[in-house]
Amino acid sequence: MKKGGIYKYETTKTKGWRILWRNADGKQESKTILNATRSEALAERRKILVAIDLGDHVSKSKLKFIDFAHTFLKLKRGTLGVYTYKEYVRFFTTKSGKVIQHIGNKELQKITPQDLINVLDQWISENKLSMARHGYTYLNTFFNQALKMGEIDKNPMNAIPKPRTLKPEKKAMTVGEIEKFMNVLTDPWEKTYFRLAFVTGLRKGELSGLRVRDIDFVRNSIKIVRSYAFQNKLGTYSDLKNHTARNIDLDDYTLSLLKAHLDDLQVLAEKFGRNREFDDPLFPKTNQVGLGFKCKPMNPDTWANRMKRICKQANIDRYTLHEIRHTMATLLIVNSGVDIMTVSRRMGHADRGFTLNQYGHLSDSSQEVATEKLGNVLPN
Repeated sequence: MKKGGIYKYETTKTKGWRILWRNADGKQESKTILNATRSEALAERRKILVAIDLGDHVSKSKLKFIDFAHTFLKLKRGTLGVYTYKEYVRFFTTKSGKVIQHIGNKELQKITPQDLINVLDQWISENKLSMARHGYTYLNTFFNQALKMGEIDKNPMNAIPKPRTLKPEKKAMTVGEIEKFMNVLTDPWEKTYFRLAFVTGLRKGELSGLRVRDIDFVRNSIKIVRSYAFQNKLGTYSDLKNHTARNIDLDDYTLSLLKAHLDDLQVLAEKFGRNREFDDPLFPKTNQVGLGFKCKPMNPDTWANRMKRICKQANIDRYTLHEIRHTMATLLIVNSGVDIMTVSRRMGHADRGFTLNQYGHLSDSSQEVATEKLGNVLPN
């Protein structure tokens, strides 16, 4: 309830008081004070009123961007991670930065969408689209806070679309490139890992999440039930992206590589005075094999770095692990004529429509095959 020119201000994250007054021109202004008592809010209002009488008060419309930036950063200090907070400080206070140079000394109320477009365009013109997108998010958060605290009447960022990054075109390896890639492999673990990647099209986290028990030599298949990621120097298992386990059939050659690989894991385990267990990672860190169930898989990024080296040795374009997945889908549809639904199940897509949107155009070539077959079957 409003009493004495103040009323309570509360959100899901903060509490405080909003104070009201009329400036020297008779226009109403307001200010929000967070984490303050009612007495502190009243004292702040009295101070403002005295300043107005003395002609020393700066109207809300005169508040500069850099001035509110310091208030904004104080509010964010306790809500952001250390690294993110440092990024905010650099973004909003660095004198040589694009933000301060363009709008640092401009009155907050007078900053227009065009001013902000000019700031973002500096990064875009330098082909720094990622920085432009980060800048958009930081500025939008900043002006939303100013709006909540009554320092501005509207958020100028609302009139600006977020810069879009151009996704690189997906590449698929040719059969010839795959042959060159596999031919330079001499390490048995690399042969097994990359053969499995080409055959199954698993995501890199799914490959690292495989355990010995996931291989079924009776049904000649492999079961995908978990993923593994390595972030902030910590590796963790997680559920699959679509939360649905799946089985993928394997060919004889891939199974033979896996059998040899498991024999190698047994020999390695024996060096640590133990046997290979069903719960062991399929591609473990070799120095942790003696830990048994606590043994961690190799970091997925380790395999990504190995792939860069192998592509260079094979004298082919650089490809990523995800592009091996894309290669598998392309080969199935274009070279083998496998239907989209089967490809979708193999890739573990929760939405079959996603697979169709991503790879449906590749199946257009199968229309010619279908027409030819129908022409041969139907009577003239």
